Amino acid sequence: RDETGRITGVEYEYLGEKRTLRSKIVIGADGVESRVGRWAGLRTALKLRDAESCVQI
Repeated sequence: RDETGRITGVEYEYLGEKRTLRSKIVIGADGVESRVGRWAGLRTALKLRDAESCVQI
């Protein structure tokens, strides 16, 4: 986060080494109740009535 609290990148671990990646945009593509969203301070809980799913075979 920057001095205003804005998300400015991610910190991660790769092969045992901690790394930092800075970015203007961070997209959490880890699902409905996103850990990335929670880490960013967003409300990620989803009520069952608000969820939909589908499958195409």
